[in-house]
Amino acid sequence: MDHEEFWTAYGRALVEGDVETTVARYGFPCMAMADDFVGTLAEPDELRAALGQAAGYYAQFGAADVRPEILGVDEISDKLTRVRLRWHYFRADGVELVATNHEYTWRATDEGPKIHLTVAIDEAEKLAALAAGDRERVSPS
Repeated sequence: MDHEEFWTAYGRALVEGDVETTVARYGFPCMAMADDFVGTLAEPDELRAALGQAAGYYAQFGAADVRPEILGVDEISDKLTRVRLRWHYFRADGVELVATNHEYTWRATDEGPKIHLTVAIDEAEKLAALAAGDRERVSPS
C-alpha cells in the first residue's frame, strides 16, 4: 500500500466529514492515545462518534483541506507498520490553519492496512492555540 495515497485519502475523507470512509481504514478494537487520554474503541460506532466530533471541530475553524507530511515509516514486522505524520490543515484560501503531529500503527490484512493505534502527539495543544489565535504555537514543530 502506498503511504502517500493511503494518508491523503484518509485526510481528505476526514476534512470532508466522510466518517464512513475514515472508519473503514480502522481495525477493531483500536486504541487512541494522547497526553491526557487513553481509550479503546471496540466497535465502529464508537469511532464514528469520535471522528464526527473531530471533523466538526476542524470545520469550525474553516478547515477545507488537509495534507499529510510523512515523517517516518517503520516496518515493525511483516504485518505491523508505524507511521509518523504531520497533518497540515488549510482554509479554502490556502492559508495553513494548523499542523499537528501523530503516530499510527497499522496491521496488514487481506482487505488492506487497518489502523489499530493512533497517538495524537500535540493535537490538543495545537488546537487550543488555534482557538486562542496564537499563530506561533500552531505551526509545525
